[in-house]
Amino acid sequence: MTDIERINLFSERLHKVWKESGLSKGHFAELAGVHRNTLYRIFIDKAIPNGMTIALLCEAYGISADWLLGLKE
Repeated sequence: MTDIERINLFSERLHKVWKESGLSKGHFAELAGVHRNTLYRIFIDKAIPNGMTIALLCEAYGISADWLLGLKE
């Protein structure tokens, strides 16, 4: 998997988790302790989040970092 494919997969999987939550993007970010601009950059610009952001999102929404990063299905 290329870096671009991995970044796209991360964004798609996080977007799926967000949609399933039924929350606004701002509230989704807030509940995870992530700034909403960070979340927007991940969704729109396909920004690469740092490890702490990944950890906060995974902890808040009960998802695996391995899954989110495309290391496991």
